[in-house]
Amino acid sequence: MVDIMRYAKNVRQTTLSALIGLIGGNSLLVICGAIASIAAGNSDLTGVLLTLGLVVPSIILMTTNIFTTNASNIYSTSLNLSNTFHMDRKVLISIILVISLPCSP
Repeated sequence: MVDIMRYAKNVRQTTLSALIGLIGGNSLLVICGAIASIAAGNSDLTGVLLTLGLVVPSIILMTTNIFTTNASNIYSTSLNLSNTFHMDRKVLISIILVISLPCSP
């Protein structure tokens, strides 16, 4: 978030864009999810997609969701640590990956 918001011209723009994205986007997603959940009779996203016959999109959705979340976390962590320790970000990403790989289930 900070990486994107650095292009805002002032604090007002940053706050307004975050609020619009959070309130507008989140509300729309919750409403769409509620409609699909009611239609399928299931509250689990994977179950809803499977009920609607969307097996392949369900697998793609879950895989890309995990990948993008982890990529974002690694990027954010590398930025924070590179600023803290004054090291190259690429070196820190390599260190983070080497440490986190054995910890994964």
